[in-house]
Amino acid sequence: WAGEVHAPSVAGAETVQPSGVWGRDALKARRLADRFGATAYSTPGEILSNVDAVTLAVFPSAQAALAVQAARAGCHLLLERATALTIESAEAVVSAVEDAGVSSVVFLTARHHLPVESWVQSLRERGRWTGASSVWIGSNYEEGSPFKSSPHANAHLL
Repeated sequence: WAGEVHAPSVAGAETVQPSGVWGRDALKARRLADRFGATAYSTPGEILSNVDAVTLAVFPSAQAALAVQAARAGCHLLLERATALTIESAEAVVSAVEDAGVSSVVFLTARHHLPVESWVQSLRERGRWTGASSVWIGSNYEEGSPFKSSPHANAHLL
């Protein structure tokens, strides 16, 4: 996911560039870094002291702790869904972001496509919403998991 969505998104942006990669698998991290002309780092602390913002492409079970560490290092955050697996972990991320004065956003790819942006803008121009419903058809890796499809549907309503 890091190589398919996150790094290409950063590389395609006009005002930022990929400058570093860290991953649990050093070989994969090096390959991704080489592909985008970035530096491969061996620890999260190393990369966080050398960048202004991070995009996290990790499992939800690991993301909250890394997000807190990154925010405390003064890095802006581009997070995956789900931000955390517990309310306490999510609140720790929010507190770290607020305390550090950094920005954060959850990366919901469909929400930022031009047709979706245009649709949302047209709804804003109509005025106040009084209700909404959505149907999202997608696969879940785990029975009953809200982490795969519902965040995308909800993103359109926020």
